[in-house]
Amino acid sequence: MDPYYANKMATKTELELLEYFTNHQKYVPVAVLAAVAELQKRGRSFTEAELATLEPERQAVKQAAQAEAALEAEAETEETGEVSRLYTPNAIVGFSIFFSLLFGAMLLATNIREMNNRKGSWVVIGFSIVYMAIEVTLFQLYRNSTLTLGLNLIGALILNFYFWPKYIGLERDYEAKPIWRALLISILIILPLIVIVSLMPQQQ
Repeated sequence: MDPYYANKMATKTELELLEYFTNHQKYVPVAVLAAVAELQKRGRSFTEAELATLEPERQAVKQAAQAEAALEAEAETEETGEVSRLYTPNAIVGFSIFFSLLFGAMLLATNIREMNNRKGSWVVIGFSIVYMAIEVTLFQLYRNSTLTLGLNLIGALILNFYFWPKYIGLERDYEAKPIWRALLISILIILPLIVIVSLMPQQQ
């Protein structure tokens, strides 16, 4: 559990915590799970059916952790050369559109860690999580896939035209890093989530 959200939820009342559970679609997944964990810590019990409604949040948090761990491991094992090997802006756009903004952000975060800037990489990941939460809320309101693709593209442009210059710089020379390993990891992460969502009963 994220220490930031665990500490944040510890200061809230039971009614405030229940708000995260009741309207969990409105909040960042990690915050929802932290609120439920705090309620359980205080003795509040949930039925299996109630906990099952949080499966998308659990999968989203697991997905983010797996992607972060895999890409971090790849960055740590990469041989260091005179010229940095970075995922290209085109790769970031492609992953953001075809998977989700979180995946594009993970590529950029890996690049930023190549610059020995862990704080900057976490800023990018945090931005992508908040952005995706807003995106999910809008999708639930309008049910429009084209809107989702458009928002993913806008998010990718923010990554490339704001965060890239801020944390990497426009004048830095780099070698394009192959995307195949990141692509395989992304597919292996997203497929189980698609299957789980497709098997969940549709809300009436």
